Amino acid sequence: MMMMRQQCGTSEPVTAACTSVITEQDIDHLGKDHENARRTIKKVWAKDEVAAVMWHFKFHIAKGNLATKSECHHCKLVEGKVLDERIVQNVRDFVCNRGIARKRQSQ
Repeated sequence: MMMMRQQCGTSEPVTAACTSVITEQDIDHLGKDHENARRTIKKVWAKDEVAAVMWHFKFHIAKGNLATKSECHHCKLVEGKVLDERIVQNVRDFVCNRGIARKRQSQ
């Protein structure tokens, strides 16, 4: 079965080759900008924030388990003003990172 191609008639075939060239210097420059880019400013965890999260997730960290989104949400609700400036994903990442650090120290 042969299909017929319909031609639009408004476009002309491309006869010129692309003349733009990307050099290695351009690629290096693009890579450096991307490496240094952050969507938000990194915020250091305060002692009371660390204490609140550690109190809720000390067994998760000790066993090397990850915290679920609902557990982190519950922690934020219970702790109230202490964790107001943190989102659920921040709490979850903190638990994950502490678990990894503990595992690394025990080796």
